[in-house]
Amino acid sequence: MYYFSELNQRGNHAGTKARNDAEVILKRFGAHPINKKQFILQSREDDSIYSNIKNRLDLIPYFANAKFLKNEKVFIQYPMLAFDWTDQYFDALAKKNRIILLIHDLHSLRRGDEEACREELRIINKADTVIVHNRFMKEKMLSLGLTVQNIFCLDIFDYLCDEATPKGDEDAVVFAGNLNKSDFLYRMFGANKDVRFNIYGNPDDRLNSYENVHYHGSFLPDELPSVLNGKYGLVWDGGDIDGCSGVLGEYTRINNPHKLSLYVASGLPVIVWNEAAIAEYVDNNGIGIITDSISNLEELIHVPDEQYTQMQENVLRLRKNIINGSHLTHILEEIERGNYETAR
Repeated sequence: MYYFSELNQRGNHAGTKARNDAEVILKRFGAHPINKKQFILQSREDDSIYSNIKNRLDLIPYFANAKFLKNEKVFIQYPMLAFDWTDQYFDALAKKNRIILLIHDLHSLRRGDEEACREELRIINKADTVIVHNRFMKEKMLSLGLTVQNIFCLDIFDYLCDEATPKGDEDAVVFAGNLNKSDFLYRMFGANKDVRFNIYGNPDDRLNSYENVHYHGSFLPDELPSVLNGKYGLVWDGGDIDGCSGVLGEYTRINNPHKLSLYVASGLPVIVWNEAAIAEYVDNNGIGIITDSISNLEELIHVPDEQYTQMQENVLRLRKNIINGSHLTHILEEIERGNYETAR
């Protein structure tokens, strides 16, 4: 098995962590990089025109490597960081090889644009095997025109980190993420004044307005599991607290937020929207609370001690597999053996 080696250095966020972890898992599995020199997507000034042009010019030599591969399995993370040339690169590889795609995001559906998604699927359909987030994403893609025969569901992203026992001794709800785009937070803080919130992410002056909110700073993704402290991790999106609303909220119906993996790696039971795709995984594994609203967290999080202990034990059991990369590794093993009975 071969893979396109890439490293995203543009920021300390979930997308960076998920992609870099996948490459580590591929290396452990014994896969070989197509490109001898790793393609590094970086920026002199974040998202500047200069850096975007330079990144694409730097990519040109790597396309030449594709013509030397024949009758191989080739693993690609989608969307490619060099998104402008994804179609051409797939063409070069698919003529003589079997492409395996790991879907990180469907940007068209994140924007709520199904017509654009059909165009994305035209490219994705060149693959032999697709690894999607969950059965809801699979069903959505099939309804919009996915024709790939071999489809695996990851169910949850791995989150590589060390074995150190995570914290969890504060009676607080944790949220880690992009605080500027998470508009629901500030409605939630006001509606739950008796709940302590431990917040991690990019600074936002609005946090200073709430006595029950404690901002702990921004950390590298690899550092977060050892610093998050609380009893629950919150997975929510959109602008409202009575359900996940808007385009971002709609996307949670098919998406596996990497935040869920972070909280499990941190040893935290979770709070999730009952209509989100991950609610099924949370329910099946008994690792948290499923709700239609976060307007009354004080009542929601005070469960019997034995119930919370069971949730925490379930989280720690799953944590062992997630921090070791077992989910993607298992699928790679099935693909390498040619065992597609569990797919589709």
